[in-house]
Amino acid sequence: MSWTKIALAPAALLALAGCKETTSSCNIRTAGLAMLTEVTATSASSVRVKTTLLVGGIKSNTYAILDSCDALYAEADGDRKAMSAIEDGVYQATFDAGDEDTEYRVILERKQDETADANSGKLPAPFTITSDFGSDPISRANDTVELTWDPAGSGDDMTLTLADDTAGCFFDKDINVPGDSGSY
Repeated sequence: MSWTKIALAPAALLALAGCKETTSSCNIRTAGLAMLTEVTATSASSVRVKTTLLVGGIKSNTYAILDSCDALYAEADGDRKAMSAIEDGVYQATFDAGDEDTEYRVILERKQDETADANSGKLPAPFTITSDFGSDPISRANDTVELTWDPAGSGDDMTLTLADDTAGCFFDKDINVPGDSGSY
């Protein structure tokens, strides 16, 4: 399994308890929006750009719904795509440009306020998960799991994100791994 991920805004774990509030993006000034973006490349030809719009900051539970006064776009290698809503306040676009150093930009165009267009980042070099977990079920209570990847040793800090996309047995968690040791 090879994958690469960059974050264009502060990374945050959005495990929110309580209700999800929403408001029209037209009601909020540009400076009052937090635009959290993740670019995830699972191969050189499969990339997802996902942006969450929050009102007031990254710990907010109020999401901004794009209305006619605003538009959200993602760009890579000169290819510009409108981002589509995948849930309230969360938008995505997909690309086939997953090579190292591909620059991604996210632009929030606004009719009533300042456009936010200085959001960009480049994909790092891809890496491969080299752990062999076998085919037997892994027990959280009884088994120790080591995650390894290659290449390693870049010196960059890493973030390991444990996510349950099926809303199953655990809450998402980010684990900071200082340096690029090649294992956790």
